[in-house]
Amino acid sequence: MWSSFRCRRLDWPVAVLFSFILVGCAARPGPEVLTPVAASSGEKTLQIFVATTREREISSGNVFTANRANALNFAKFVVSVPLNHKSGNVEMPTASPDPRSSFAVVDQAVMSEADFRKAVAPQGATRQKKHKAFVFVHGFNNNFQESLFRLAQLQADIKIDGIPILFSWPSQGQVAAYEFTNNVKQQFRGQRHYGGSPQHGCHVDR
Repeated sequence: MWSSFRCRRLDWPVAVLFSFILVGCAARPGPEVLTPVAASSGEKTLQIFVATTREREISSGNVFTANRANALNFAKFVVSVPLNHKSGNVEMPTASPDPRSSFAVVDQAVMSEADFRKAVAPQGATRQKKHKAFVFVHGFNNNFQESLFRLAQLQADIKIDGIPILFSWPSQGQVAAYEFTNNVKQQFRGQRHYGGSPQHGCHVDR
């Protein structure tokens, strides 16, 4: 659970953005869009870290289900931004992503908790005086893929001041499952542990 990654132990401020984005009738990206494709020349790439309570489909991969994991899973994605990107839009990839016209995953890696901590909260000589992280928490009507590309869009548009981290919880990604998703959220609230001053902790709430 998130309690195993206690925010009070991290000495960097965290900005938490809450997104309750309703997805329309357009086709929604499935897990196939998480398979890396070759980047085209000229596209900007963004590195996004992931901490999630979603269950992995297989232990060695970065496809996540709507089931709840027994412990936090960690990952890293590199997402390319299409040259035709318009601010405020998320050019979602199709089953066969084309980096020239949509956001696309060009690299990814499974991370251990130790690797994740080292990447987002470096210690010693590699640590900067001001070390920030930007934690994005998606809404109940979003699946993992949509949330990843939404964070990539935000990073591309507003040039996030800090390391972008997606915290993905096991929402069902559909309005009809709102009650189930709400119960999961309440369970998550009851199990997390936060502490410390505002400069040393983080808070996730509705």
